[in-house]
Amino acid sequence: MTIKWGFLGASWVASTALVPAVADAKNASLYAVASRDPDRSQKLNPTKVHASYENLISDPEIDAVYISLANHLHLEWAT
Repeated sequence: MTIKWGFLGASWVASTALVPAVADAKNASLYAVASRDPDRSQKLNPTKVHASYENLISDPEIDAVYISLANHLHLEWAT
């Protein structure tokens, strides 16, 4: 089974650490990204780019979400 990841945010951490880690994993794929800048999301080369964080969170195809936002926003988007 391949785990389809969704990233909230297209931050430096997402692009330099998370994308390579997902690419190296045998059972993972970067399925979707949502950020304030759709062009930046697209540069991470996901299967899908969402226009909003809410759309990504409610996407039934996503198995796991990584919150790559500023630390003070983690609780808001995790609950």
